[in-house]
This record gives sequence, structure tokens and C-alpha cells, in this order.
Amino acid sequence: MDYNQIIPLLLKTPKTTPTNAWAIVEKYIEGNIYSNTNIHPKTALIGTDNGTYFLCGEPSKGFIDEFSTFYMERKEERFTIFSPNKLWDEVIESVMTSNTKKMKRNIFSWNAKEFVQEVQSIREAYDIEIHPITKDSIIKSSNLMKRIIKQIGEVQSNT
Repeated sequence: MDYNQIIPLLLKTPKTTPTNAWAIVEKYIEGNIYSNTNIHPKTALIGTDNGTYFLCGEPSKGFIDEFSTFYMERKEERFTIFSPNKLWDEVIESVMTSNTKKMKRNIFSWNAKEFVQEVQSIREAYDIEIHPITKDSIIKSSNLMKRIIKQIGEVQSNT
């Protein structure tokens, strides 16, 4: 299967697709993709080798049956599954066993515009400059720490 065919499924739920699903599809980490078909898949289960999975696409009866069998075969193994939406939550709940625990997760998203505004307000409020981390800045920081430690030692010896 051409993993790139899974990308449209991931793009349908960009805020709820875990990073590891993207990493498998883009071949940054090893894993497996199971789909309803090899050409233009409508549904997929993406999984890492250590038992973390993500369901995406549109659930169909056939795929739900296959997923249920897949899950039951692994019920004694680590099996963590992420769902992109309420519809998949219901599918997962329909195949859960007594040793399954439903958990919640939080999603954080990066807002570059808001970050830039926050940095700017900090710069203005505290009259500071922000510089990139370079070899010179690390050396200056190290030298500053040496001076501070020396000053603390002098203060303590005077008391």
C-alpha cells in the first residue's frame, strides 16, 4: 500500500490526529496501516509496533467487524487506541471488554500569531531582548553564572 493514500483521511481530523499516526504515514517511525482497501481507502487503523493505534476515516460494518477481531486478538497485550471523533468513540465502546478503560486526553494547538503577540508584550513590559541560542550566548551565560557564584561567595564570606 502507498502510505500517502492515507493522508486524506488524516487531513479530515487534523486537530485530533496524533503525531505518531503522521509519523507512521510519513515513514519517520515504524508501524502498520490496516485499511478497508489498498486503493483510495476510506477507513484505516494506524498502529505503532508498541501497541498504540489510531482509527480514522468513515467506519463501515466490514471494517468494524475486522477491527473487533483485531482488538480481541490483542486484548492481553498493550492496546492504546485514539479516536478522532464521537462516531469512532461509539465504535470503540461497542467492542470494549471488561479489561478496557476509557480515558480522556487533552489537545493543545500552537497559535503562532498569539505566541508572537505574547513575546512582544513581554519584551515591552520588561525591556528585554531575546536572542538566539548560539555558542557565544552559551559562553556569555556561563561566564555570567561564574560571576554570580563568585559574588554570592564574597557576600557570604563578609557576613
